[in-house]
Amino acid sequence: MDFHYWTMDLQPELSIASGLMKEGALPTRLLTSMGNYIFRNSDNIIALDKYMGSHIVNRGASQNAVSIIPVWPVMDSIYDGARRENPFRIQNNFGDKIVVMYSGNHSFVHPLDTVLDAALQLAEDPRFLFVFIGEGVRKKDVTKFKEKHNLGSIVQLPYQPRELIHLSLGSADLQVVILGQNQVGYTHPNKVYGAMFIGKPILYVGPKQSHIGDILESCPGNIFVQTGEGKLLAERLQHFADQGEQSWLDTGMRNQQYANQHFHPDTLKAKMAETLSLS
Repeated sequence: MDFHYWTMDLQPELSIASGLMKEGALPTRLLTSMGNYIFRNSDNIIALDKYMGSHIVNRGASQNAVSIIPVWPVMDSIYDGARRENPFRIQNNFGDKIVVMYSGNHSFVHPLDTVLDAALQLAEDPRFLFVFIGEGVRKKDVTKFKEKHNLGSIVQLPYQPRELIHLSLGSADLQVVILGQNQVGYTHPNKVYGAMFIGKPILYVGPKQSHIGDILESCPGNIFVQTGEGKLLAERLQHFADQGEQSWLDTGMRNQQYANQHFHPDTLKAKMAETLSLS
């Protein structure tokens, strides 16, 4: 019987990069050894991007055993109504604010400091609202930052029901995607696909040389900064605001077209089925 291994995150590399495990420690060595054994003995390994695939080969996997297939969004619906008529936007009194949204797990591997710094830089600009949806260990960091600086421009909301996720994500004008500076290929923020499928501009914080950076290279109009560039992010957000709603819609449409061409669920599922049947 063939053994197929679908890799989501690379451990212990991700935990080391996040400061949760020490390189060279006994638990780290044991986890590495077990992972290497799996990679060497798998008939087929599915990695989410080429950077992850390269790490896996470096850990002993055969190049021929590694297939690159990203994950696909699971939303069944897309909100395509008028911007200000989105029910989630109305329910939460977003008004005509430019909504910069981070939606998902507030984890160690998603450093939010750069976005928070930009929110502070833009505290006197009434056009912006920074919305954080979800839970996780870094949620308290957002709360403390909001309270410390008395920022009414930061809104925190709990996870939303899956059946309403198209409304909450669709209420944003920019969807935030974050990748830690030393985590390329160790984890794979997949929220970029969902945001592109619903036609939203992307605000990406992280290394340019990454799967997200590669995607945005082909999709002009999105915002990219590296970790720690909060002031630059604030400047780029102001430029985004000055361009106006039609420009935002155009960027979102290009993102949506690119996602449908390269990351459509039917295409990726078919590639997955073909990969598994050929191994």
